[in-house]
Amino acid sequence: MDPKTSSLSLISLNVEGDKHWERIIPFFERESPDVLCLQEVFEPDYMMLCRRFAMHGIFRPVALRRSRYGEQGGLMPWGVCILARPPIVSSGGRYYFGDEGAPLWHFEKAEKPEINVNRMKKVFLWLTVDCFTIGTTHFTWSAHGAASDNQRRDAEALLRAIERTPGIIAGIAWCGDLNAPRGGEIFAKFAQKYRDHIPPRYTTSIDGALHRAGALERMMVDGLFSTPHYEVSDVALVGGLSDHMAIQATIRKTQG
Repeated sequence: MDPKTSSLSLISLNVEGDKHWERIIPFFERESPDVLCLQEVFEPDYMMLCRRFAMHGIFRPVALRRSRYGEQGGLMPWGVCILARPPIVSSGGRYYFGDEGAPLWHFEKAEKPEINVNRMKKVFLWLTVDCFTIGTTHFTWSAHGAASDNQRRDAEALLRAIERTPGIIAGIAWCGDLNAPRGGEIFAKFAQKYRDHIPPRYTTSIDGALHRAGALERMMVDGLFSTPHYEVSDVALVGGLSDHMAIQATIRKTQG
């Protein structure tokens, strides 16, 4: 964080599990952001990032998935995290679908996607560093980006979770993989409440070279939003890292 301008640099990325660290780690090293918001991350990788970059943060699982780590066939907690370089004032998480204390669902790609959607937990994480509160989530999947009843239910619950973030009266910026394209019903629901900071020139956040479905146009499914308390600038999407592009931005407090 730059004390002269009171700004914060942020990167948000769906890392797609443990598939792309040879691409992602050099990017993080080069950019050295103040805050990282990551989705689809395994808990051991979250801890690795904390050690490697001398960052602290919060991780919450949404399911169990197979990875190269651990026992029991490689099943490991898989979910969402935020890491920060500056000292963290406070942090927390709120599950807006699924009971926090309930067992984690074993996510398998062989299952019908609708089954995973209805069994995976959904969580909103936040942390406050200096005067900034940053949040992230991995929102509910739907087929072909079409709005679903599950998304409608979870969108209302997510908005309530964000509104209950401590200190939100002083502002919040939040980001993540929304699984809902800009221009659609669900994305519009978020944009009605919070400012959408992804420049209009970006029409997709899917990296066609790395995503299993190839290039997907009109799938701007990753978002960066804020209350009017923040100025968000230098927003860019960066490809060549994972199946989703990274969101990169600078955040400042508004004047007055």
